[in-house]
Amino acid sequence: MLFALSIKRDALGMLKEEYPEYEIVISKGIIKELKRLASTKKKNGRDAKIALLMLREKDYILNKNEGYADEWIIKEASTTGALVCTNDTKLRRKLRSEGVGVVTLGIGGQFR
Repeated sequence: MLFALSIKRDALGMLKEEYPEYEIVISKGIIKELKRLASTKKKNGRDAKIALLMLREKDYILNKNEGYADEWIIKEASTTGALVCTNDTKLRRKLRSEGVGVVTLGIGGQFR
């Protein structure tokens, strides 16, 4: 979400449009991470605040897991067959090594 905001895109809206057959699931751990980032004065802190505001208006499933976000994503996606949207290189490599489908958002605002 933060990368999408940095290029002025609504990642959740784009995902719903591009992949309507999937539900968007976000864990409490990810929300917690966004809140932590939002408390900083850096640019990604501002983007995290905007992301939290956007999440209030979006339709998604909130998973109650509050653990480390990357570990939860890997476990959840590998056991459910979920498709993951991330631009995190390290997470993307781990997901692919587990056989999980990964979508990234390019600088031009297109999924690949």
